[in-house]
Amino acid sequence: MRLIFTINSADTQFYTDSYILTDRERSMKTTKLLLLTLISSSVFATDFGISSEGQLAQGNEVTFTSNITIPVSTTVTESARDAVKLADGTLLVYNGTFSPVLSVYANNVWSDLNYPGWSTANNGTYGGIASNDRFVWVTDMDTGGGIDNDLKGVIQFDLEGLSPDFRFAEEIDPIDLTLGQDGYLYVLYPGGSPSGRFIDVYNPNNATFIKTINLADIFGHTAHRSIAVDAESNVYIADWDGDIQMIDVDNNVISTTNVSASLYDVDIVDNKIISGDRFGKVFIADLDLLNYQEIEIEDLDSSFNAQGVFILGNSFDNSQIIYDLIFKHDFEQ
Repeated sequence: MRLIFTINSADTQFYTDSYILTDRERSMKTTKLLLLTLISSSVFATDFGISSEGQLAQGNEVTFTSNITIPVSTTVTESARDAVKLADGTLLVYNGTFSPVLSVYANNVWSDLNYPGWSTANNGTYGGIASNDRFVWVTDMDTGGGIDNDLKGVIQFDLEGLSPDFRFAEEIDPIDLTLGQDGYLYVLYPGGSPSGRFIDVYNPNNATFIKTINLADIFGHTAHRSIAVDAESNVYIADWDGDIQMIDVDNNVISTTNVSASLYDVDIVDNKIISGDRFGKVFIADLDLLNYQEIEIEDLDSSFNAQGVFILGNSFDNSQIIYDLIFKHDFEQ
């Protein structure tokens, strides 16, 4: 486990000059360093979960308390992808690639939902899921080669069964999506190389398109793999080259950090930015991306096969969101 934090230049000079300190000053320095360490450590205390291959685990940065086996989605083994946790503890798993199912774990029992033509390319990072407790949204790609596998877009499931499941955004080929804490549905696309060049924003209540965010124009590069959005409509973008970047509602780059990893997924959990990578690591950062903690999953649970880590996101209740205010300037154009 590695904790990375910054201290101001005055503190740095104080510590490096410690060889000239008196005993009292050394004592004060030691106390100050201890307090700084405790404060920095407490910043990152949070519960989180991850999914990888055929497992889903929950715990915190000290240990995992549960490890659940995800059932195989088809007769041909396909890796489970992203996952989300509902308010009542129900777990939803994007389970598979070319023939995925929505695997639901409730009351210690697994069940599956599917949709005609639903598929995603077998790239390790592809596949996104989000929920507001009733509706579930998943990415759907054009993979060809099968019945209706040339269809694409976003599929909406109704867990209460009160309205038909349906596909929308059928003109894009998405690789990830998130229900932002601002209430909007954000969809990252396309697949292939370069990947993740655009984000389309939708009103999840009626699947209406609102705006496109052109990431290539903002950053001048692509290979973006996953997104998360906070209550202020700041977008966090995880990249294959290890960058985690933050842009505001006006597409200004606010903050960026590099964790030296090939990132699979990013989510906001307990007001922390949590990202998983290709080789079993999790990175927990503050919302400003100024500090982050690096965790080896095998240190928390040696039985967990952490190859390609997706973060267990939380569902988000968007029922009180007023949708014509957050992007008011877009509606007025």
